[in-house]
Amino acid sequence: MKTDSRIYLLSLDHPEIGAEEVVALTRTALGKPPSCFQAGDLLMVQDSVSGLGQRLAYAKAVCKVVAEATPETLAASIKGIDWNRHIKGSFKAEIRRARNYMNAPVELSESELGAMLYENLESPSVSLENPDTTFTLFVAGEKLFLSLLEEKVPTDFMQRRPHLRPVMHPSSIHPRLARACVNLTGLLSGTIMDPFCGTGGILIEAGLLGFSIKGCDIKHRMIEACEKNLNHYNLKAELFVGDALAAELNADAIVTDIPYGRNTTLTMDAAELVNSFLSRETTAKRMVLMIPDTLQPEKIRYGNWLLEKQFTHYIHKSLSKRILVLKKN
Repeated sequence: MKTDSRIYLLSLDHPEIGAEEVVALTRTALGKPPSCFQAGDLLMVQDSVSGLGQRLAYAKAVCKVVAEATPETLAASIKGIDWNRHIKGSFKAEIRRARNYMNAPVELSESELGAMLYENLESPSVSLENPDTTFTLFVAGEKLFLSLLEEKVPTDFMQRRPHLRPVMHPSSIHPRLARACVNLTGLLSGTIMDPFCGTGGILIEAGLLGFSIKGCDIKHRMIEACEKNLNHYNLKAELFVGDALAAELNADAIVTDIPYGRNTTLTMDAAELVNSFLSRETTAKRMVLMIPDTLQPEKIRYGNWLLEKQFTHYIHKSLSKRILVLKKN
């Protein structure tokens, strides 16, 4: 497997979740934890793998790192590279400063940067509107990364927002969050199960990422709605009516949004529901749970599960979710 250093330009909306998406998927692809450097909305990953950009949720673009430099060595670094090997056709040059590094010490304009590249090309052609190659100088304090745009992260999940599906339910999460939670499992293939599947928001994103998908819900009408939504995206799943606290949980990973309050017919409180679910037998080795952030952490009993990461995701003024990333002990 060929690897290169890459810069992931993360979304300003939850860059910490975006970074963990990249780390989890890269760890699986490489079979070991990647070496990373994060500065605000920039994540540099050494020995990264290609193609992850098409899977990500909280990222904007992926760039391949050609060289690293400092403000003092930048000019020499640019002159020392044969840019004819890297820049094909027209190009444009841009400078991006990492969030929280807006005053980084690089006294260079984008036009000056472009001129430096222009002088080092045999047949230079500039296009600011539709370039064949985009060169980006990423600035993170004293660390500079000379990079080429490799892929833009798709934003088509916006077309799959709950109100645009055949059957909508007010408790459905945004597809961007659903996709991120699937990625947080670190899996690149296999079977994803949502035991509280509702109208299928998580299963849609998992299915579009190429996973086999399974779902159950205690309400028959929810399973019917889920099937309609999956059919809308030409996805097939193993669906059944069942109680998540009693059904078989056979999958490689579980990704689910624990229902609570008016969104559940169960009489137990959120802590009891979460703890009962975590005590279930399952073949899954990874689990990503979304729970209400009002549930106090000390009330959660993880049992055979190890809490690897947790994030808080703001939904609206009266609701935030806590995302638990779990690995079986």
